[in-house]
Formats: sequence, structure tokens, C-alpha cells
Amino acid sequence: LHSISLDNTVLIQKPIPKREEDSSPIDPPSHPMKKKIKCFSDTYLHRPLFSGKDLTNEGIINVLILGGKGVGKSAFMLKLTKNYFEKYYIPTVMTETRHKRITFNGKQYNFRFIIPPLISEKRKEEYNTLFENAKVIFLFYDITVQGSFEEAKNMLYSTIDNYSHLFTDGIPLIAFIGNKIDLPNRKESKADIESFCSSNQFRFFEISVKTGNGVLSLLNTIIAKCE
Repeated sequence: LHSISLDNTVLIQKPIPKREEDSSPIDPPSHPMKKKIKCFSDTYLHRPLFSGKDLTNEGIINVLILGGKGVGKSAFMLKLTKNYFEKYYIPTVMTETRHKRITFNGKQYNFRFIIPPLISEKRKEEYNTLFENAKVIFLFYDITVQGSFEEAKNMLYSTIDNYSHLFTDGIPLIAFIGNKIDLPNRKESKADIESFCSSNQFRFFEISVKTGNGVLSLLNTIIAKCE
């Protein structure tokens, strides 16, 4: 078991058995966004990621959480900030924000976790501000739902198309996060997704919000970029 201090609460990571994986192809060569994401990932390699010395809003690290419905975005924030798992959750309609001070290696880090609402013309300015200030972008998907990763990947494509010009102070750390590894009915291939992320220099994690498994590794990676 592993633990990390979250302001007087302890998040426990429980080991779980490995599950069989689906071997469906992830990104066929003919995908219309393949050249665009290759161009972005090449730029991603040569531009600086955000620096812990260059944080917005009094040192707060803004973490933008994207993903389809029911993938566990709100549950993830609740687990981090309250150390509580809520099985049933009302879909996010307005911008959802939670703050958390995390202690790691004797240092404190202030995180703001943000789930934006569905994009609309009325919210365009709000979205621009959210992406401009983002230091980390989490793209959540459900490993038990076929096509959930594709939806998260399309959100990345939309981000590249519409908001990458706002990353003037350094490109955010981008991570794909597969949730619900505590469930047995995997539909998304871990190997294919891991290969996609590796080839494009994106971070990749699989976690269980319910049990806390994998969340420690995720937080360690993010905090390591802040030191």
C-alpha cells in the first residue's frame, strides 16, 4: 500500500489484479488528424512545459479535466479533495472547481482542479481563459466503455485546433487517464493507448478513482514537474 498526504487526509492506493485487454486498433494511419497531432507533438517536444516557478494566481496550479460523460471527472475531484467516493453524480452543467493543498516531500502545492461545462458560443471567452491558464490537462476516459478513449482523443484534437495558440507561456502537461481499472470488463486496449501516448510524448495513466489505485503515481508525476 502507498499513501500521500492530502491536507490531513490519506489517500490509500490498493493493489488490484491485472485484467485482460482488448486489442482494437487506436489510431489508423488514415486518421484525418494524424498529421496535425504529429505536428503538435513535435512542437510539444521543443517548447518548454510549464515551470513550477511560473504559476498563475498566486502559485496555484490549474488542472483542467476533460472527458466524456460518466468517466469519473467529478468523482476524481471529490476523491482528491474530500477523500470520498461518490458512485452517483449529477453531470457537470456549470464550471466545477475544487481546490486542494497537497504536501509532497515537505513542500506544499496549491492545486485548482477545474471541469469546464460543454462548449458553446456563449462560453467561448470562458473557455479561452481556462485553457490559457491551464498548466495541466487531464483527458479522462472509461476503460470499460468502447470508444471512450476516442472521445477523449477528439477532445485533444479540439484543444489543438482551438486553443494551442493560447499556450504562450509553455505547453501544459497533457495526460490521458483511463479510469475504472477496478472493474473486470475492460473494453479499451491499454497497450494501444500507451503506444499512442508514448509516440506523441503525452503522459499516460490508468487509475481507479473508487479504490485510489494509480492516483498516487499520477500526483507524483504532476508534482515532480513543479519542483
